[in-house]
Amino acid sequence: MSILSELNRKALLLTLHQDIEDHAQRTAKAALNGRAEGLCYPPNVALRPDEVAALKRLREIPAIQPALEKFIADAAASVIFDLFNYIDGTGDPAISASQWTGVALVDHDPAHDGKEFLHDAFFESYWEWHDAR
Repeated sequence: MSILSELNRKALLLTLHQDIEDHAQRTAKAALNGRAEGLCYPPNVALRPDEVAALKRLREIPAIQPALEKFIADAAASVIFDLFNYIDGTGDPAISASQWTGVALVDHDPAHDGKEFLHDAFFESYWEWHDAR
């Protein structure tokens, strides 16, 4: 098994920073407009009318959008940082931490296509996590 190449490592890290910024801006803007169309987490997400009204009132506060963007970006970056700690084996997931060995990011090998993708399993696992907590 090969390790993650420097080219892919750099592309992944730099793209994640751009994604955090893009998503924070888009999410803050949507929140201030009381829109939940782009929200995908948790899977049962829906804004109640009182929540929509509260978010729309926030628009009247000067500098609220960049402030929201900073909180959203920090939340996203914190989760990614934790994920990398789990991958690196320098942090243990709270669930099954006693059995955690760490994992490795490696360059994609086309010969191993057809496997289950983590991005699909992530949303599928929500209800299992929800029921277990």
